[in-house]
Amino acid sequence: MGSREWSDSWTRGRRNWSGDGGRSGRGGRNSQTRPGDGSFGSARGRGYGRGGYEQETNVWSSNSSAWHEERTHGFKGETQNATSAHARVLQGGNREWGFLGEASYARMDALQTAVDEDVSLAIIGTCTDMCPAREREQRERLRDLAVFERVNGNTSKTSAELAVKKFCRTFSSTSLHPSDVRPLPVLWRTQRYLLCMLDRRDYSFETVHAFLFDRTRAIRQELGMQSILNSQAICMLEEIVRFHIMSERELRERTAGAGREVDLHLNLQQLSKALLTLLTMYSTEYSINGRRCPTEAEFHCYYVLLNLGDHDHFKAEPLSLWFRGMHQSVLKSSVMHFARTVLRCYRNENYRGFFESVRKATYLQACLMELFFSQMRGIALKLLNQGGYKLHPYPMADIAKMLLMKETDADELCKSYGLETGIDKSTKALSLLAKQAQFTPPEKDVFRHQCSLINSKRAASYYQQVTETEVDQ
Repeated sequence: MGSREWSDSWTRGRRNWSGDGGRSGRGGRNSQTRPGDGSFGSARGRGYGRGGYEQETNVWSSNSSAWHEERTHGFKGETQNATSAHARVLQGGNREWGFLGEASYARMDALQTAVDEDVSLAIIGTCTDMCPAREREQRERLRDLAVFERVNGNTSKTSAELAVKKFCRTFSSTSLHPSDVRPLPVLWRTQRYLLCMLDRRDYSFETVHAFLFDRTRAIRQELGMQSILNSQAICMLEEIVRFHIMSERELRERTAGAGREVDLHLNLQQLSKALLTLLTMYSTEYSINGRRCPTEAEFHCYYVLLNLGDHDHFKAEPLSLWFRGMHQSVLKSSVMHFARTVLRCYRNENYRGFFESVRKATYLQACLMELFFSQMRGIALKLLNQGGYKLHPYPMADIAKMLLMKETDADELCKSYGLETGIDKSTKALSLLAKQAQFTPPEKDVFRHQCSLINSKRAASYYQQVTETEVDQ
């Protein structure tokens, strides 16, 4: 599809624009950046995080190749007129979405002004290496090389085969050149290289995650800078989302009690941003080409499971509004039926139904549900304590099985809530006494043992879990 034809087709779609920019306290602005680190699109805009614009979802180009052909062979479309198409969208169809709100309109008007002022917003990269030569030389001089990028451990020596471009929060139009930006085939190759590092055993998972966290963020940024939208770009975003979901669980286990909650917060923040970007790409793909992506329901399910609770600073809009805009084919899928069942159990404090759903969940679904285990376990103990009979203690083994815990861990959890446990004289088993007045929820979550049931659901390797393929030979 030619660039002019693409622009016209986007204008006819007239509904989906997404940006990773928003309003934020410390966001800078120039011809290549946007204020804020927030997220908005077919939803109410919300700025959050530290200022700066990642150029992740700015405006997306597309082509009309078949889905599976694109997934295999990559990007074949044109992006030369992406900026003019972006301006047309801002001028037209977004106001048809009645629930955007005036704040989002104001942000889009400001973005339209920026587009009009700088027609070089969309850039076509020409860099053929994982890291541009200019950046490699500069980082060698500054000794700014990650441990994975060093030649024989030398902190001032790297190579084109080892160095991977870092994420840069801000940059100017005068300093950015096409030779500094990687085209889609190079981004794809770079991501394959990065994901293969997930199963390295010579470094800790935290070290590997920190490296991939930054480098995949740069990949998302360059996809947005070049206005790329096709099935291969969508596949890359899907893998990044899976990476962040898996990492959230692994980091929670490894950093428990280590005072590194900031790592968890940043990973959760980038998970939310990447997921919102991906959902907007799905919607844009359907608006332009009239086709739904085969994995769309899976990631809509992840969005629901991620937002069961009160993480409003990570949500673009309330779930009640979000469900209204969902396509019926996605809404009626089996995975969305599962997500809505979990949501009902959570809101109705149905702890039995919630933990039974974990048994049916996939590994990544269970990883997101585990974020709410502590809350649901606390609700279970409260209801068991209030509704039980004082003369009939509740066996600890039954509590542990129901809450997907070991019996010793369940005993420890009860004591953290101020509940006494003891040996039932009739059964000689460790049990929880009901109707205790000293039930006191802990001030913060101090219980973070991983669930063995979820561990059993994970694929043979991290790479296979993230890409849903075997390791490339």
